[in-house]
Amino acid sequence: MASLGNLPEDVMMEILKRLPSECVGRFRCVSKYWYALINDPEFADSLQHRSLLVKRTVIRNEESGEKQTMLSSLKFPLASAAVVDMDLPLSEDFEYYVFSGYSHGLICLSDNLDNIFICNPATGELRHLPPSILLTKPPEDPFDRNGTSMNAVGFGYDQKSMDFKVVRVVEFYEEGRYPCLRTEVYDLGNDGWREIESRACGFVVSEPSSFDMYHEGMYYWIAEEEGEGGSEIIQWFDMSEEVFGRIPLPQGFLNDIDKYISMCVWKGRIVLLLYNPEFSETTIEIWAMDNKNFNLWAKVFTIDPVSGIEMPLVFVSSVELVMVDKEGHLILYNLNTQRFLHLPLKGDSEQLAVTVFVKTLLSVN
Repeated sequence: MASLGNLPEDVMMEILKRLPSECVGRFRCVSKYWYALINDPEFADSLQHRSLLVKRTVIRNEESGEKQTMLSSLKFPLASAAVVDMDLPLSEDFEYYVFSGYSHGLICLSDNLDNIFICNPATGELRHLPPSILLTKPPEDPFDRNGTSMNAVGFGYDQKSMDFKVVRVVEFYEEGRYPCLRTEVYDLGNDGWREIESRACGFVVSEPSSFDMYHEGMYYWIAEEEGEGGSEIIQWFDMSEEVFGRIPLPQGFLNDIDKYISMCVWKGRIVLLLYNPEFSETTIEIWAMDNKNFNLWAKVFTIDPVSGIEMPLVFVSSVELVMVDKEGHLILYNLNTQRFLHLPLKGDSEQLAVTVFVKTLLSVN
């Protein structure tokens, strides 16, 4: 390895990880090794300068009520961070989009139709994926009950092939029959879709309060099992093996129909947050999944009744939870002190989504 001075390799790596991505990028021209290292997704994910990335919808024109969806970021520590708005080269036809996963500094954006983008928020680079090979055009006859629609999208990194992938589940409708599901996978390296045999376990729940996410090689959604009266489950997709699986929800969740579920990661574990935004005050229960036995859940924390909360969003540390209130303001809640801190960001509370991300220079083109 080309080194600076006589520093050992492990020391040099620790120094690089602590530098902002813009500074690290300057070392690309040192040697072929450094160029490959800096463009390695695993190295990019180890960088320690992290931010909170926020997708929010704001009012563009007060008179007309026209809205705009935008990306903004807050550097850590959040208590003293300034808002940085990011300008993505999306045409006006794609003003509405949702998060469909974050991995190694890249995000996936979808308009819930056929358009999917992979984006590097740090560089502004955007890749518009080719059309689906499964989705069909809507029928011209409005009474025609046959057709297709997009049910779910997920984005992540395949550590075996060392490539980024997008998985899309498509619903096929035929009059008089229950919809069936088929799945296609996109490889960034090959820039193409292909259908896979593995069947999804259920229909992904699309309400804003039910989150999906990528974590350590797997993509997770809240879903309902196929068939009439199917139970809610966590559906996962393995990016390397390209297979689906299911995780049952904790006992008691299925009977608590009045509450909502959010999903995120806490202390390296997948957690579900159970709450009810319909009440003026809501208690938030935090349930953690066992990393070795997916069927085991434990309630690890209960947040006492809090008022004005629309939904919990994401943990940014072991004791800090980002939430959004009913007015669309982001709030940082400390589990230890039980104190709230209002962050300088606001958007439509029902369309706001956040993720912790690290700036990288990885190219999507």
